[in-house]
Amino acid sequence: MSALRSVGYWVACDDTFDTDQRTSHYLPLGAQVATLADQLRRPSTTQDAAAVLTELTASHDGVLAGLAQVMDSVDEFLETLDQDFDRHVAATVRGLSGHHLAVIAAQLHQLRNELTDRHEDHPARRPCPGEVADHEREASVHCPCPVPALPPRPAGPPPARRR
Repeated sequence: MSALRSVGYWVACDDTFDTDQRTSHYLPLGAQVATLADQLRRPSTTQDAAAVLTELTASHDGVLAGLAQVMDSVDEFLETLDQDFDRHVAATVRGLSGHHLAVIAAQLHQLRNELTDRHEDHPARRPCPGEVADHEREASVHCPCPVPALPPRPAGPPPARRR
């Protein structure tokens, strides 16, 4: 209820439902990236899967490009601490970012391109027709679509219950 009140709605409800708990509008960054895994569990075509992989591999704003920038910043930070051990760790970070991350990015980019070129339907997934047959009461009963995944819950203790 507090979420509705925070945007200006007047809400009258039973005390059981009246809480101060608010839902977050934005998922934490790690949870946003993890939603890509859920998206890869649902595509019905190779092109749909490739579109999700594009989020990872895009050279200008993909997840891996962003991770490379973070690793570069860690490297720069450690180099400026100006101790031998820190420079050694910075060199390790450079190796991870420069070689290992580049290999991962190249492999995923190649996979993305191969999936895009295949133009195939996934054999176990059919696109949702979005229609309800005359003899069905609900589309969800016979719909071939996978059940939508709930967004991951943020880590941390459960919210305190209000009495």
